[in-house]
Amino acid sequence: MHQDYPFYPHDGPNFVDCLLHLDHTPIDSGCLRAVTGSHQAGPLEHITGDHTRPYLPPNTYHPDLLPAKAIPATAKDVIFFSYYNTIHWSDVNQIDQWRKSVRIGFHAPEMRPISIDQRTPNNRLVVAGVKPHDQEPKLTYRYTKKPPVKRSPDRVAIRELGYKPPA
Repeated sequence: MHQDYPFYPHDGPNFVDCLLHLDHTPIDSGCLRAVTGSHQAGPLEHITGDHTRPYLPPNTYHPDLLPAKAIPATAKDVIFFSYYNTIHWSDVNQIDQWRKSVRIGFHAPEMRPISIDQRTPNNRLVVAGVKPHDQEPKLTYRYTKKPPVKRSPDRVAIRELGYKPPA
């Protein structure tokens, strides 16, 4: 689970992510999942380092601990969400088809990236390519799926009311 803010920090919250689906992305393909109401929590401290991409501490922010909404999509669907705050992730793809998508970010013109010299050529341009299958290093945030956690009536009530930030 993560927020997008630590991947490319900017100096304000007026930033929206758009995920354009090029393929069908059913639940079994590991569609996007978002923690309902998490956009209200603000940016959270992530685990970072050369060994991994930013992720939230799994003892607090884990799919088995927080209710989330699966967002399956069909090709050409576009999902908009708050880059700054929304806690989200994609699950493991369990089918034999790709789930290609393009991520586009839009922000207010006065916002600037943090820790990047504004004179750096193309500092506003971010481009990425395809990850070759099985050539990406294994990252530490991968986990083995635990047995389902029994939900107490309180957890069910929390799910129905929306996200409450952990104490």
